[in-house]
Formats: sequence, C-alpha cells, structure tokens
Amino acid sequence: MADYAKPLPIIGEPNREFWDGCKAGEIRLQRCEDCGQFRYPPSPLCRQCLSLKSTWMKSKGTGTVFSYVVYHQAFHKGFQEEIPYIVALIDLEEGVRLVSRIKNCPIEAVSIGMKVSAIFEPATDELTLPFFEPVKD
Repeated sequence: MADYAKPLPIIGEPNREFWDGCKAGEIRLQRCEDCGQFRYPPSPLCRQCLSLKSTWMKSKGTGTVFSYVVYHQAFHKGFQEEIPYIVALIDLEEGVRLVSRIKNCPIEAVSIGMKVSAIFEPATDELTLPFFEPVKD
C-alpha cells in the first residue's frame, strides 16, 4: 500500500477496539454495563452514571448529519487534491456524535438531517478509516 499522506490517529488501549472494528468494517462503541449508555469517544468512566464497567458493541453504522462544513482550503498538504471536501458531525442512532467526512455525495446535496451510513477505507495495512455516505433509498 502506498504511503498515506494525511495525518493518522494515535491508537492506544482506550480506543484500540474502535479501530479494530473499523478494520473489520464496523463501528464499535463502548456501552455502560450498568446504565446502558453508549459513549464516544472511549472512556474508562461512564459520563451518565460514573460506572467503570463497559463492553464494546457493534453500532448499526447509520445516523444523521447534525452539522457540517465544506473545506475550501487544505490545512494539511495531504488534503490538497481533495479540496473541496465535507467534514460533518454525525449523530449515530446509538446516541453518540462523531466527526467524520462525507464521501460519495455532491457538496450541494449535503444537508442537516441527511441520513448517512458508514463506509470504510484502508489508510495503511494496519489502519482503516471510517467515513460516511448518504443512505441509498
């Protein structure tokens, strides 16, 4: 695989299961074993009930666009060839919000409330990144 020219996330124990899930083609989220609250980003402590007990669950991988911006300037040279591109806040069905890019969608078609589903693209042999695209009817 060619060298990936964009910044990559730092993978460690708190988030390793999330990134392992992406490599397997799924979004995995922590879920509190006491109150059932899903959480992202990963944390040792439930923000709802303060429990230290959690398990990892497979997300449906679908959600809606809460907000978005269109980048017309590359703030890192690795993104220069992709200008303009969309970065969005995605509300997953499980109740967590994450930041990702919208792909396979013309900029003018993106809207707040748009239904999206996760797609995955390998960045390196070890790392696969999650993106989102419009739900196909």
